[in-house]
Amino acid sequence: MSYLGNEPQFSQYPSKFFNGNGTAQTVSLDYAPPNAAAVLVFIDGVRQDTSAYTLSGTNLTFTGSVPSGTNNVQVVHMGLIGTVDVGVPSDGTVTNAKMAANSIDSDQYVDGSIDNAHLAANSVDSDQYVDGSIDNAHLADNAVDSAEIVAGAVDSAHLASTVNLTGKTVTIPDGFTLGSTAVTATGTELNTIADQYGYMTIWVDAGAMVSTSTAGAASETNEYATNDVNWDYLAFDTGGTEEQAQFKIVMPEQWNLGTIKAKFYWSSASGSTAGDTVEWGLKGRALANDDAIDSAFGTEQVITDTVLAGTNGDVHITAATPAITIGNTPALNDICAFEVHRNTDGTDDMAEDAWLFGILIQITTTSTVSAW
Repeated sequence: MSYLGNEPQFSQYPSKFFNGNGTAQTVSLDYAPPNAAAVLVFIDGVRQDTSAYTLSGTNLTFTGSVPSGTNNVQVVHMGLIGTVDVGVPSDGTVTNAKMAANSIDSDQYVDGSIDNAHLAANSVDSDQYVDGSIDNAHLADNAVDSAEIVAGAVDSAHLASTVNLTGKTVTIPDGFTLGSTAVTATGTELNTIADQYGYMTIWVDAGAMVSTSTAGAASETNEYATNDVNWDYLAFDTGGTEEQAQFKIVMPEQWNLGTIKAKFYWSSASGSTAGDTVEWGLKGRALANDDAIDSAFGTEQVITDTVLAGTNGDVHITAATPAITIGNTPALNDICAFEVHRNTDGTDDMAEDAWLFGILIQITTTSTVSAW
């Protein structure tokens, strides 16, 4: 038979019957028609117009009610295309646009036909490199780790200006150059110097403090009878009038001139109750040459403590105060004046005197002492 145009490639015309159920029902086909005109639909032998149904994949849905019946609905596909042999393309007729992605593997390449312009990024691994063919210009950042470096091959000229040694152990021989300065100290000597920096404490005994003429704490000495132990102390009353004492020190020249902290060593007069609360406060001011002595102190910091079960027979040591800022911007060799008082207008509820034995002050150190 002769054809005008291409010969039809349809080889199957499958048909399927369904039972009508009196509704605008949906039936499931075995194949998905490309459009409504690709099938013939019959109800009780009468062909339906394409407007009488819709298609969605293999589902055919009638737009109106289908009369009930047995095998009274028939759907005939207009044809299913079979396998078409297109033959072998002629040489040079297959362009890049006709090639599917990942359709060519190594069997199709002629040896030597791939140059640099045809290589995708990250398409070559170590198996493809000729020994010695990689020079510095071809190395990516961070591409070489310690396993690839010959021992002793990295000298100072090959080190970056900044090397991150976090988490690394570095062994440096005694007698090295730091910048342009030769360091002759041993590691042990350097550790000894390092131990001198960080923090330093200063003890100020109650015997070194002076009760203020106005509302001053009483300066006393108590003997603990069993072993005749005698301790100086300052007795601070409870009540609305807060009592004070003062002292002055010149800080060590290693001080970094920053904030300080303090701990109070104290006890109570007899009669106190375990759990009673006592509050201590401390403030200070630095005075340089020609500064007025009669000047206001800096901001006070307060610490709270409670009476222990041993009451007046035991030493009580507070926690550290918050950071105390010395007033008047201190400088090295300034004299620092301090005032300590019992802060009875806070949470302090102990009815008895609070006995202060002394204060431990902690400073931060940063530098060596310069010769005068």
